[in-house]
Formats: sequence, structure tokens, C-alpha cells
Amino acid sequence: MGTIGLVFCCLIPWLTQAAASELDKPCREKCGNVSIQYPFGIGKGCYHNSWLEVTCNKTGDGRRERPFLKRLELELLSLSPYSETVLVNNPVIYINCGTNKEDNSNNVISNFTAKLTGSPFSLSSSYNLFGSAGYGNLVTVLNNQIPVSSCLQPGSGNSYCYIKDYFPENLTSFAAKMTQIFPGAKVSNRCSNRCSSAFIFDERMIMYSEIFPYSYWPFLRTLGIETTHVPVTLEWSTPNVTCDLGPGHYSPSNISDVIIIIIIIF
Repeated sequence: MGTIGLVFCCLIPWLTQAAASELDKPCREKCGNVSIQYPFGIGKGCYHNSWLEVTCNKTGDGRRERPFLKRLELELLSLSPYSETVLVNNPVIYINCGTNKEDNSNNVISNFTAKLTGSPFSLSSSYNLFGSAGYGNLVTVLNNQIPVSSCLQPGSGNSYCYIKDYFPENLTSFAAKMTQIFPGAKVSNRCSNRCSSAFIFDERMIMYSEIFPYSYWPFLRTLGIETTHVPVTLEWSTPNVTCDLGPGHYSPSNISDVIIIIIIIF
């Protein structure tokens, strides 16, 4: 009769008191109306790396809280860890607006902030469109000084245009160039048609505005030269982040805290 061997494997946590204290530390899961999920987090030990750190700031009146991606200094509107995307409130850039706008005053070419360069974030080509507000100008998008798309503003009526056909992948910065097509017309007492804005925004803002014109996203109804921020989707990628389940979970990153016991019975 042969010998039968049975092997039992057990995983036994072997944590020091300090490590247990760190793992048991609760992480804040919400800021304002936004759920904060790992690998993003608020507070030390609650995020995968510093690019994914979130701060929860109070508004000026102290009545509300708003989450921000700390290193990018962008307001976080929502996040989707499983699709590796975040929706943020992104500043609009202005072109040739004189004293009406503080940034990029009297410039024909204006550069999008390059905060994304060197980060794990890029502007999503799946969700975003390029847009512009103003009257009678051709606004061209430049990537590394190469034109990639353009948007012709209307001469009257709605003050915006947007591009549906093409958006480059892995875009972290861009420049916008304005060319007057219908020069000289006064749009208002404060602003002539030489003043334009350029921005990248999430195309779902248009979908929701057209289907639900009085919904939470009245994007097209409020879009204009005075718009300062627009929602934009960023994609992010961090190597091995799926192997780390967050504080309080075992993963390959803390396998040293586990002892494997093998028992052989004959």
C-alpha cells in the first residue's frame, strides 16, 4: 500500500504592533459629494502614490467641501478607478483678451498648462473634445507646434464651437492659435470678437445638456467667453496599482508580513 501525503498551506498574518496600527487606520471615503476610492486617497497611507493624493478643502464660506488632486491642483469632480479615469474641473485658456482676462493677455498663441507632463495623467482621447468660445475666429490646436485640429467660431448666435472628429492620444499639453476670420465686429460693450477662449472638455457634457437641458450639467446653456472652468476627463496609469488593494488588505507588496506553513502527513 502506497504512502499518501497531504499538504496543508496556511497563511498566518504576522504583523508588528506598529504595522497593525497603520493598516487599521481608517481612510476617509468621501469629500463633499465625491466618493474617494483607492488608489486615490485622503491622508497619509491612504493613496498609492503622491500623484493620487487628494485633499479635501472647504469653500470660501466654509459650507461645502471640495476634493482636489493635490499635485495637479485640479478640482476632482468624480473618479472611476476601474476605468482608470477621473473627471476634473480644468481652467480655460484665453487668447488676445486684453484687460478682460488676467491670463494670456494680448497673446495670439496661448499654451495650455503643462502640469500633466511627467505625471501618470493624460487627456482622454475617448471622452474629450476641443472647444472654443468667441465670435468669428478660427482657433487651431497645436501639439508640439504641429496643427492637429481647428474650430471655426460662428459669426453670430451661439458663441461656441467644438470639434468632434479627432483628438490625439496621450496628450498632456497643447497650444491654441487664433486667427480672425470676421474681424472688427463688436460682440458686447466689454469684449470684441478678438477675444477668444480655448479648452478641452468631456463630450458627455454635450450629451447630457441636449438630452436633459435642465439637468445638473447645463453645459451648453452656460458656455461662453466668461466660462472659467470646464469638466475634462483624464486617464491615468500607474504600474502594479491593481496588485495593491489599499490599506488593510494583503497584497504582494506586504507579502513579507505573511508566514506560509506547510504540514506534511504520512
